[in-house]
Amino acid sequence: MKKKIIIVLGVAIAVLCGAAAVNTFFTKTTKQTGMILELEKDQIKIEKAIYLLSFYEEDKKELDRMGLSPEDYPSGQYFERLGETMILKVSSSAQITIFDTSQKYMQVENEREYTFKNYADFLKATETDEELFLRPYVFTIKNGTVIKMKERLLI
Repeated sequence: MKKKIIIVLGVAIAVLCGAAAVNTFFTKTTKQTGMILELEKDQIKIEKAIYLLSFYEEDKKELDRMGLSPEDYPSGQYFERLGETMILKVSSSAQITIFDTSQKYMQVENEREYTFKNYADFLKATETDEELFLRPYVFTIKNGTVIKMKERLLI
């Protein structure tokens, strides 16, 4: 009887550990650089892009891995739209950060980084500010849903 209980407990623990491992696998967070093509109430369509700055060590390694020479990025930046689109859900509480160089949104003088309160606020801002579509963003995606967007400042 004790052996059966121990075996049942062992199986239960294995199942629970396996479920935890599967859950961890499916909640992986990824990042994707891209340009906004279309916005809707709860989703976004983006075009994948590559945007690398040679003065960041990680980006420099990627430029080297891609076999690019400094002539391919003369100003220290490499930008390429890939033509591949993605449609992603967007969390209503997604954090969206831009570099507000024109100070349309900032309340503090000389501050440049601005984070919208939520996706709805960003969506509303795009109705009158088409410049928000002209910037590359890094999208943080969890379970197929954008949870964060941060503008990658073009120099």
